[in-house]
Amino acid sequence: MPYAISDIYPLDDAVRAAIDTYGVVLEGRVSEAVRQAFGTMEAVTLLSGSGFTHFAVNRRENVEAQILENPCVEGPSDHFVPVIRAARPYGWLLAVVLGYACHGTVLDGYQWSGDYPGCAQSQLEAAHPGAKALFFAGCGADQNPMPRCSVERARQYGRELAAAVDRVLEEEVLPLEPRLQTHYREIELALAEMPGPEGLPNWSKTPAAMSSAATPACWRMRAPVTSFRRPNSIPYKSGAPGNRR
Repeated sequence: MPYAISDIYPLDDAVRAAIDTYGVVLEGRVSEAVRQAFGTMEAVTLLSGSGFTHFAVNRRENVEAQILENPCVEGPSDHFVPVIRAARPYGWLLAVVLGYACHGTVLDGYQWSGDYPGCAQSQLEAAHPGAKALFFAGCGADQNPMPRCSVERARQYGRELAAAVDRVLEEEVLPLEPRLQTHYREIELALAEMPGPEGLPNWSKTPAAMSSAATPACWRMRAPVTSFRRPNSIPYKSGAPGNRR
């Protein structure tokens, strides 16, 4: 299993072994879930719509400790809530798929939790007995729920997200044709200027660096600095399934 977080968090042999074990268990459970799903397939009508909620905040452009003092947040965010409704005959709700472009990082402890997405799923399933709520994370790598770090905040954001979904379910939603199309393109993204050894201490205090991803750079300041060439831009791959009307 790839150690995707090894560049953010140092991993010793014991942790790597635990990751390997968990990876095997997770793959088995996912495969079993897919097998069960194929065994219980049924015909449904798919309908789609979009809601809105605004607790996602751009973490690169805002200092979290100051968010309550400065409600006018900076930077782009995607506050739309895409919704897909899977309805049985006579309109009975079988499942609802909802998305939001924001990390599920309200809570900061080590207890198992679905965070705000899990709270939203619980709210929706309680409001629609017999239906399943499925969450997917949108393009929100630079988005955090703010303010955060409390169970009540996670529940609050879950209620807000569930309310946005329910508004869509109650309004007119558009049917989706049973046809799948895929879309792919590459966008050339310019890279920001890289700070040098002298500039790293100041850069590490900026909002853009106030994340765990900046930590390795600070660790490596203690190591000898080597020079290398890097490109001025990188190709960003953009692809998604779609249903063109």
